[in-house]
Amino acid sequence: MPYRDFAFTAPFIQVSLLAAVSTSTLLAYDIEHGFLDRLLLTPASGVAILVGHLAGAAVVVGVQVVLYLVVGLIIGVHIESGFAGALVLVMLIVLMTVGIGGIGTFVALRTGSPETVQGVFP
Repeated sequence: MPYRDFAFTAPFIQVSLLAAVSTSTLLAYDIEHGFLDRLLLTPASGVAILVGHLAGAAVVVGVQVVLYLVVGLIIGVHIESGFAGALVLVMLIVLMTVGIGGIGTFVALRTGSPETVQGVFP
């Protein structure tokens, strides 16, 4: 892969990491301040709450990646694999966000400390 292709995908990876760390840090903040305890008193299951938390981050990242792709295409970036390749890129970045966000969510649930979650992802 030429360097210019990697330089184009680097912002996507950065968006994914930032969203995953941010959502995990905010979950730890909610745990630390007791909001998650109040949320667990609702009829929704704990799994649904956590999946919704990660799904929100995934949707935000998906929209950001599509926006970056559109801007890139406007300024002249050529995607050699076409529309299918762009779709795979979006799906992989969203999947990466969910995976890294899952690790951060695990750390947040175990520690309840936003500082610890941020320390795991330096």
